[in-house]
Amino acid sequence: MFTCQGKSVDAVRRSFAMASKKAGIEDFNFHDLRHTAINNWRVQGLGYFKIIAASGHKTMSVLSGTIP
Repeated sequence: MFTCQGKSVDAVRRSFAMASKKAGIEDFNFHDLRHTAINNWRVQGLGYFKIIAASGHKTMSVLSGTIP
């Protein structure tokens, strides 16, 4: 969920859903973009600690669950 000053920002969720529908993309959610970015960073050779800092994961064990 996106928030601004502690309040939900549903416009991002609605915009993503509308864009996905217009593009004909099914069974895809915004969180999938985070997973894709993490995988791409690993392929590019970015270190785990930099990925953790950028992605907001709290621990290495949580991060390792997202990397194949």
